[in-house]
Amino acid sequence: MPTEVMPPTLIKHRGFFNYSELLQAIRKWFVENDHDILNMPMYKQKFPTTTGVEHEFKIEGEKNVTEYVKFKTKVFIRIYNMRDIELVHEGKKVKLQDGQVQIEIRPYLVLDWQKRFAGPPPWKSFLKALDEFYRNYIIRYKISDYWEDMILLKTNQLGKIIKETLGQEVVV
Repeated sequence: MPTEVMPPTLIKHRGFFNYSELLQAIRKWFVENDHDILNMPMYKQKFPTTTGVEHEFKIEGEKNVTEYVKFKTKVFIRIYNMRDIELVHEGKKVKLQDGQVQIEIRPYLVLDWQKRFAGPPPWKSFLKALDEFYRNYIIRYKISDYWEDMILLKTNQLGKIIKETLGQEVVV
């Protein structure tokens, strides 16, 4: 099951943000883009210190594009020194969080996710050669020109949504 690793998107933010809104925006993106959200394989929370609470998340989602291609997206969220605060915004009290946020979005392009080109030992080497021929000669351009671009576009949209939710200026 060959996996094409795409370049990650890194987002850093320091300041005020809405923690629950951030998590809801990420989850909403996964649902709207037909990604199956896998269980959260990692969640860590360190007890409060004088500087604040630390959180670490890892959210994974995958989407079956074709019978041969699957998009997989992993989002790592690290929040340091998070504290709850109240601000007055336009005459209303708003509960926000203050801290440092680091988000890493890693897209993957998984090929032959159903393992159709894997088989028992007498056929294994033939099917492996057939898979390499299929990838390198028949659908090579579709992989590089279409599916890689599509998954990078989708993860850039997720990055834009995260930046808007964090309150960063997004240049279109």
